[in-house]
Amino acid sequence: MKIIFLILFVSIGLFANNWTSYKDMYEKRDNKLILVMIERDNCIYCSKEFKRIESDKEFKRFLSENFQLVLINQDQDFIPAELISQMTPAFYILEPSDLRLFTDPFYGLTENRKFKKYLIRVLELYKEIK
Repeated sequence: MKIIFLILFVSIGLFANNWTSYKDMYEKRDNKLILVMIERDNCIYCSKEFKRIESDKEFKRFLSENFQLVLINQDQDFIPAELISQMTPAFYILEPSDLRLFTDPFYGLTENRKFKKYLIRVLELYKEIK
């Protein structure tokens, strides 16, 4: 029960901090790459990743300034077949124009510093090809 409460609490916190649902993404789409985070019910690693992101204000600001953030619960929400994952948390980066995958998925927990370094390289690549 505590895990479910924690997931609910953290999910609400993420939505309050610039995260949107996949359904709402269409209405709020802009020219930023779309970072989709896939979670599952009772996923302790998802909870740890959320806590890590929530506790790092600089990293959260970096994410919201550079990406459209989408959170999907694979057990509860609609999810396109190409985004279904056996491992969670999973991160997908989509093109804003046509929602195609821009990079390979990124799975599991990682330090924010390493994740940010990876995302900076993705942003640089995106700027080069646009």
